[in-house]
Amino acid sequence: MELLIGRFISVIQSTTDLSSLKKIHDRFIELPENHQNVDLGATYLDQLNILHDQLITKTLLLVEEGMKKEGWGSPPVSFCWLLLGSGARKEQTLWTDQDNGIVYKMNENQESDQEGNLRYLKEFARRAVHGLNEVGYPLCEGNVMATNSIWFHSLEEWKEQWRHWVDDPSVDHLRYFLISADFRGVYGQIDLAEELRRWFIDFIQEQPRFLHRLAGHAREHAVPINRLGRLFTEAWGPNMGRVDVKQGVYVQLVNMVRLWSLKYGIHAVNTEERIKALSKKGIWQEKEAISMIIAYRHVMYIRMKTHLKKGKGNLPLNNYVCPSDLSAEDLVRLKRAMKLVKKWQRRTSADFMNSGRGEKKNE
Repeated sequence: MELLIGRFISVIQSTTDLSSLKKIHDRFIELPENHQNVDLGATYLDQLNILHDQLITKTLLLVEEGMKKEGWGSPPVSFCWLLLGSGARKEQTLWTDQDNGIVYKMNENQESDQEGNLRYLKEFARRAVHGLNEVGYPLCEGNVMATNSIWFHSLEEWKEQWRHWVDDPSVDHLRYFLISADFRGVYGQIDLAEELRRWFIDFIQEQPRFLHRLAGHAREHAVPINRLGRLFTEAWGPNMGRVDVKQGVYVQLVNMVRLWSLKYGIHAVNTEERIKALSKKGIWQEKEAISMIIAYRHVMYIRMKTHLKKGKGNLPLNNYVCPSDLSAEDLVRLKRAMKLVKKWQRRTSADFMNSGRGEKKNE
């Protein structure tokens, strides 16, 4: 597989137009997979996300070069293109839409032409979003993109926005916070994203009440399985009799692991890396971490396997699976993962409730 990945990367780096990048994106489904081995599925996911990063950064480079040719010049200020959500966590599957933002920084001299500098960055964001859409990353239906002012800020504005969301934890602000909590720089001045990440982790550790609020919000998304192992499938509609593996267990697992990581100052963004860090710090017992990694890998394996099957059959690439279509072993492992995540949802809620009750925010 590494040889094939290397060939893909070589072709991406030598490509000079977006239409050719689209053809490469469409060929991702050709990557080899082994449906009988969950660990190989994890390796496949890692390799796929390397290619996603390569494709995204090449798209952004072509956009910047195109602006130079049209007389816009080089970027007038330091900026970094941020991936949010699954892209930041390096957990993108075959099908993924856009979740991105921008962080920038101006020095005193550059602030004198703030309007002109922002005009460049906004034009870059506009072209980048449309370029990524052309390459094969659809526009985000929730408008979580750098063209939206919510996700386009200076370093200090990002900090102020997070402070505001913490001080006013409405449902929308909780949702925005969870979206932005996973971010990673992929293009431009990466050190800006790293500086912002360090500040963010230090900041959120001082907000026990807000973390408690987040835990309560996350608990509202129930895992659709009961104590006897019965799955609650869709009752009607085009996906009747199916389970959404993403919204039914993956999102809950990611939310829960993220909460523990934020509480204990884990800088990692990838879910598996976060679990390992929690174990290394002694927050989770090693056997607990291993069980969660096994659950995470199997959930991702089923998602990837489902996408591959649907992609090769030219079917809609969603996360719904019919339990009867899974092998007996896959179904047992999926149920085991769902029960584990449901159990940890309760434990997380209780832990964060106790730590958040009565503690004042450290101003």
